[in-house]
Amino acid sequence: MPTWGELQRELTGVRQEVAAKGGLQEGDPVPSDLLRRKYLARLSELTGRATIVYYSGFQQHPDMPQFALSVTPADMSGFMETCSNLTGERELDLYLHSPGGSADAVEQICAYLRTQFDHIRVIVPLNAMSAATMIALSADEILMGAHSQLGPIDPQFTISMPEGARTASAQAIKDQFELALEQCKDPANLNAWLPAAWKRSPIGMARKRSSRMTRTRI
Repeated sequence: MPTWGELQRELTGVRQEVAAKGGLQEGDPVPSDLLRRKYLARLSELTGRATIVYYSGFQQHPDMPQFALSVTPADMSGFMETCSNLTGERELDLYLHSPGGSADAVEQICAYLRTQFDHIRVIVPLNAMSAATMIALSADEILMGAHSQLGPIDPQFTISMPEGARTASAQAIKDQFELALEQCKDPANLNAWLPAAWKRSPIGMARKRSSRMTRTRI
């Protein structure tokens, strides 16, 4: 498998070839797609299995809306369109790189793939987090590198904080709340917990925002 730098140089060569032929015509795949199709075909020939890449550029485009980078029910259309071209293929290699997304969408996608393939192998080249971890766990086999990552699949809350949105485990929030209740039975512990409780309260967060706005206006 070529390195990232080698792929970039090869992509530059493909672009130059396309330009020399007069550029892209209507309906032609873009150079990056030509290169992608080349290596997908090689992988499929090597393994003798259908090969699908499900990739999100969430690391390259962190400022894009979350729904545009996540697993959503709309992705079903892409899987159905792809599988419609795989006649007679009953074994699948699914290359998966995603931050996760909708659990309902994952259930739909996994149920559909099971109607299309007898054996599914998920290959995680880098990250398959949250709902994407659930896709990986639905497979018959998972292949990962030493650097690959799966993520937690427990319920998470996205909380608006003065420093920005933060995601936290629902169980961790519940555990901290129960710990605070237990420790605050002793009045001596109240002073230790009050700053944390005040900072996270609606009034405390509103005053924090107001303070920032005042400093900005000055």
